[in-house]
Amino acid sequence: DFQAAGKAVRDGIVTSSFGESKRLRGTLHFYDSEAQSMSSILKTITQTNATHVIGPLLKENCRAFTQISTELSIPILLLNYLSGDIEKSKHQYSLGLSIGHEVDSLLEEINQQDLNNILIVSNASSWAVRSKNLFEAQWLKTLTHAEFENPRDITESISKAVGVEASNSRKESLDNILRKPLEFLPRTRKDIDAIVVFVSPSESESLEPILKFHFLEDTPLFASSQSELHNYKFSELKVRSLEFPFIGQRNTSNAFLKSQFELHTRFDQELFALGMDAYKLLQLIEIFRVSPGLPVSGQTGLVQLGEKQNFFRKLKLIENQSY
Repeated sequence: DFQAAGKAVRDGIVTSSFGESKRLRGTLHFYDSEAQSMSSILKTITQTNATHVIGPLLKENCRAFTQISTELSIPILLLNYLSGDIEKSKHQYSLGLSIGHEVDSLLEEINQQDLNNILIVSNASSWAVRSKNLFEAQWLKTLTHAEFENPRDITESISKAVGVEASNSRKESLDNILRKPLEFLPRTRKDIDAIVVFVSPSESESLEPILKFHFLEDTPLFASSQSELHNYKFSELKVRSLEFPFIGQRNTSNAFLKSQFELHTRFDQELFALGMDAYKLLQLIEIFRVSPGLPVSGQTGLVQLGEKQNFFRKLKLIENQSY
């Protein structure tokens, strides 16, 4: 729903603008990229003597707007990233909600530890598949996979990955050979150093009993923010999950904004936070030009200006409290 997405970003921009004093706060103009062409919007922007531009949001609109606005000499912050074949002008920047930022944040922490074999548990959603593929491309050691499409198949996928299913099969073979049932405790692999999960919040809830069943409760577990493990307390699991600040930080201000703007879904909350950060960063654009490495704490993470005038986010790993 492009309209709902645009509304969430717009509300975030407006909210962020009210953080400035009235004396510094300018006038905001919003243009519907679904109702107008990029050239029409650019013409209006030029005629109204705008000083800053935020957007567009959709990748194809970003591509088109970038190509026709290269002569515009005011800061433009696109809300998506461009493919490598498009070169931005010195006034054009990009900020987005790339899943790659989460994978990079996970790998930065995991690479600091002496870990060799990672078990990746992932569902079949598009974001989880992309996360898994990005992680695979950058992890240079051993990977073990437990992939599933239906939540009821999580246990089976992990059993196959860690060798419990094979252990059960050997037991059945011995039963047949000896023609009597054996006393038996399934064995799991001992070479799994850590677990990384790309699963939904509802699937996260079942992780502890499943991992305990496979004798993996003492294995360090890492998770992306999409899994929302910060909402759960585990009795034995050693969990560290990425925190998307606006979603994960339970303060009065964020709770009020989520209620006030009816941000009921994670998608709405992410886009609202993107709008908030976009406005904040654009006000600091002259500072970034002289200090591109300056980190800014935002609602989407710790934001810095990187290569090709792309802002990137770092997310903090927080340790879940046990009960």
